[in-house]
Amino acid sequence: MTDEVTVAVVPRFEAEMLCEALRGEGIKCGYRITDFGAGMSDGFGGPGAPHAIIVAPEDAERARQILEEEPT
Repeated sequence: MTDEVTVAVVPRFEAEMLCEALRGEGIKCGYRITDFGAGMSDGFGGPGAPHAIIVAPEDAERARQILEEEPT
């Protein structure tokens, strides 16, 4: 993705699950550690380190709606 929008910031293990839900809805999704998370523990962050869920700008609104509906 060249242009990307952050639609949520969650722990890594949650980011993996939420991206799978978005992909299941046909939305290309990725996640990456935030600057804050990179400063945690070993520099890579652990499973609880904050990760940004990113999507294409044209998918952002729909992705946010899907994420709001996802059970926590």
